[in-house]
Amino acid sequence: MKIFTLKELQDSGRKIAFVKGNRDINIKNVESKKQSLTTFGGNIIPLMYVSGDKATADGCSLVDIDGNDIPAEIASEYIVILDGQHRIYSAIKNGFDLSKITLFENYTDKNTKELLSEANIESSKWGSKDFIKGSVLFNPTELNMYASKLADRNFAVSTISKIICFNGSLTTTKYSDLMKGKTISVDSDLERADEFLQAVSKFEDKFVAKRYLIDEAIALSTTYGYKAVFKAISELTDKERKLIVEVKRTDVCSTIRGILNSKLTA
Repeated sequence: MKIFTLKELQDSGRKIAFVKGNRDINIKNVESKKQSLTTFGGNIIPLMYVSGDKATADGCSLVDIDGNDIPAEIASEYIVILDGQHRIYSAIKNGFDLSKITLFENYTDKNTKELLSEANIESSKWGSKDFIKGSVLFNPTELNMYASKLADRNFAVSTISKIICFNGSLTTTKYSDLMKGKTISVDSDLERADEFLQAVSKFEDKFVAKRYLIDEAIALSTTYGYKAVFKAISELTDKERKLIVEVKRTDVCSTIRGILNSKLTA
């Protein structure tokens, strides 16, 4: 494996690109990378890249470091950063000595999408929304597009999984598998998810995201069936909803359970 400096690569005419759909540049992360680069005089771990023409051949679209689209016909002029996006952005934007920024070209024959997914899941660099967003970009399915809409409402992966699957099986690893073009196996029911979201529509998303409602709905459904439980939730009065939202955190689940049980057994 040969290590290059960014200056060497730029002097040879290569420019920097990112995979379109990789997580957005986070300014706080850029600042933390600036501090690290300053402390150590450069990056202590070489950044991983592939050639632009490999990335496009593998089905990726490219953008420059400012987010501008790069036409596929000039992709060969670029190297595509797969691991180290924030570090290289910080180095370039903050005027660091590019002869101190080291990189290596990925030496496997793996698909770029798989490399990007693996690099991020192994180092835990992506948040949950990043995996969902990436899976939709690289391998859109009805399932992950539905999940993406819930992620846009600031629901965590665990909440989304319970709403869609009634369990925690729809993990970031599953979204990573979708990014790699794999078929995943989860017990999803989008029609049921629609019914739940309709049932809780009078609650604010911020409260629904905390999982109290979906957890109790799942638990009660084993006895009463989910349709009856959802109907009971939808029929909560304004006073009952207010009580549920304002009760002490330690009492939320028991309050929901008590109110719904009384309706379901009436």
